[in-house]
Amino acid sequence: MLWIDEIEREVNLQYYHLDGVDIEVNEDEHGELMATLHVPGVAEKHPAILAGDSVFVRLPSDQQPSWPYEGIVHDVRNETLHLGFGEEFFLLYAAGMKLNVQFWFCRSTYIRCHKVLQHYQKVLPILFPKPSTKFDEANLVSVDNYFDKNVGKNRMQKQAVEAIVNRVSAPAPYIIFGPPGTGKTSTMLEAIKQVYTRNKNDKILVCGPSNASCDILTEGLLKHIPASKVLRVNALSRQCSGIPQNVKNVSSRQADLISIPNMDMVRSYNIVITTYSSAYHVLPLIRENESKSWFSNLFLDECGYAMEPEAFIPLLALPKMVVLAGDPLQLGPVVSNVYLRENPFLKNFRLDISLLARLMDGEMYKAKGGQFNRLYITKLVENYRSHARILEVPNELFYDNQLEAKGDERIINSMLKWDKLPNAKIPIVFHGVNGREERRANNPSYFNVFEVAQVVEYVKQLIEEMNVKPGDIGIVTPYRDQMKKIRQDLLSKLGKVTNALLIGTPEAFQGDERLVVIVSTVRANPERLITSTARAQLGFLSNPKRFNVAITRAQALLIVVGFPWLLEDDKSNWGKLLKFCHENGCYKGIPYKPIIEVERIEKKFIELRIPAVDPMKKQRQEASSSIRSNVNTSAAHKRS
Repeated sequence: MLWIDEIEREVNLQYYHLDGVDIEVNEDEHGELMATLHVPGVAEKHPAILAGDSVFVRLPSDQQPSWPYEGIVHDVRNETLHLGFGEEFFLLYAAGMKLNVQFWFCRSTYIRCHKVLQHYQKVLPILFPKPSTKFDEANLVSVDNYFDKNVGKNRMQKQAVEAIVNRVSAPAPYIIFGPPGTGKTSTMLEAIKQVYTRNKNDKILVCGPSNASCDILTEGLLKHIPASKVLRVNALSRQCSGIPQNVKNVSSRQADLISIPNMDMVRSYNIVITTYSSAYHVLPLIRENESKSWFSNLFLDECGYAMEPEAFIPLLALPKMVVLAGDPLQLGPVVSNVYLRENPFLKNFRLDISLLARLMDGEMYKAKGGQFNRLYITKLVENYRSHARILEVPNELFYDNQLEAKGDERIINSMLKWDKLPNAKIPIVFHGVNGREERRANNPSYFNVFEVAQVVEYVKQLIEEMNVKPGDIGIVTPYRDQMKKIRQDLLSKLGKVTNALLIGTPEAFQGDERLVVIVSTVRANPERLITSTARAQLGFLSNPKRFNVAITRAQALLIVVGFPWLLEDDKSNWGKLLKFCHENGCYKGIPYKPIIEVERIEKKFIELRIPAVDPMKKQRQEASSSIRSNVNTSAAHKRS
């Protein structure tokens, strides 16, 4: 599966090769020559280029030699790549040359996954755990002094910390199941500090899926643990200039260049923090062929977001206690090949199913009677992020109505005074827009100019009327072209002040939160809706995990902009949210009445040769007439 996914990534990148493009060559702050290349779409991962990846540049055919030069991506900022090349390239390059560019990704993570999978037998008790028979609940040691007093006051967070300190599940992993906004990272940080405090000889490895997540963990630990005990290991491709100063101070580096520490250096620290992939550099089994490890504890943050082979890398630290934190109901691993994420024959071993999700599907970690076995898993239930009514739909759909709103009332109630709310007691707006999806030629990305206008109008109102800071607003939309049009329209109407807004796909918002979140669903094709199933038009919108992430980022205000008759067809997710808004007076925009599924019933009657009696005929005709009227209005607007 790893080979298949790697090949798919290689094939996908070929669609983004550039011909006849310009680059700029300048000196960086150290006097070194650097090239910058503008790549449309790279900010939205089209193509998905990261620091450390390669770019192959071919000079014009009249230049010698004709082979391509490899540039290494040092940084990605907005839609610009900052590249480093060898000296020969800069000697031959002249301003104004038109270059051909090919993209290539860094294979290091795949190579490391292949390498560590050869040692799978050493971690079978972790990968396929069995119930612990060694722990006696009567010997549970309580934790009385908490670094984070709020964790000590939270019953479920406290339960998780005590279970981890006592290693109740070992050798089976202990899971912190953290729904949105429930303090999963705070719980993990507290557990690490408590483990360190109780035994200063313990060696702890802490991993996250990204540099950003690892930096957050490092900063949290440095609040209570001496810097001399903490080591941050970065990938060689990372630039020191992009690392927060307090994290840089504890990073392995030589002057302003990242370095890989030797094993003696790693041993001298109590806590080592790195990404899943870069954990490869601190494994005694790999670096020194040691059969035993000196890491006593392993903490894997956001484990639901990493491919299982990638999470396998730090497992080869061979710890005595493993802690996984995450939420399998939010976005999972990013997998390129459709076969590997949708094939029913692979069952629980699909590449898009994380280690966390697979374990939670097993008997040891499943809830029984609505309760989890506290020896193996704790579900956090107090949400510190969102207003209670914003939580209501996802709480019912995904979390068995167990989440409790405990956020700061000054924050979560701050938008209730906005006079544009249809219901002054509920900070949710579902704005029905009579829009139309469009796309350019064979481009798979959609946009909807009607929704763009409505989103920009809401942003304008929030900034000017409610004094909401642009950085407190997030705009979620599933399509790259919609992001570009929203950004362009914001710049033209509100200027550069809106650069602070985060505009991205649900993937970009994983782990994030904003005071206000606006969701633009984009898809709308009224003519097709009348004659065919709307389900086929939903596309990305039909993914429940994307839906869950999109609507759980808001603290004080959630605005959804979309075409209601399409979204209502997704009975499991968007339809439930639309129904909630309609019934609670949170709907505004084009007139909307739910369509009863009479057509499906009539068809069944015809198949059975039974005369159909339609008690809802009048309501259905009114709704259908309303859609046709909206189609005509949309066409008139477009002509105008």
